[in-house]
Amino acid sequence: LSMASALYTEAEEGIALLPSDCQLGVWAARYVYSEIGERIKDNGYDSVSQRAFVPFSRKLVLICQAYLASISSAKSIPSPSSPPSPSSPTNPIRSDGFVAVPSEEPVISLPSAEELIASMVTPL
Repeated sequence: LSMASALYTEAEEGIALLPSDCQLGVWAARYVYSEIGERIKDNGYDSVSQRAFVPFSRKLVLICQAYLASISSAKSIPSPSSPPSPSSPTNPIRSDGFVAVPSEEPVISLPSAEELIASMVTPL
């Protein structure tokens, strides 16, 4: 689990480079699977006779954390409507293989925690 934890942390830089509409799901998976690992650790590393369970309320917290991580990723690449050609001036990949990051910060309007949770929970 320590190796998995190190890989989760190492992957964060790469997640930030994903298209912005892909990041939330990947961030959520990163946080939820990491939490499952913590539950396995709490169960004495017994994943056979005990189920590692993350309660729904904790998952909501982790999804909010994933949402905040996805919107604060300054290196995110906007999802194009059609992939740019290699010679296109809108292609964010430079000739050296690195991603060109825009220098101006996007304006982001953040919902309140209540609005975010309400949008994820369906009424009974």
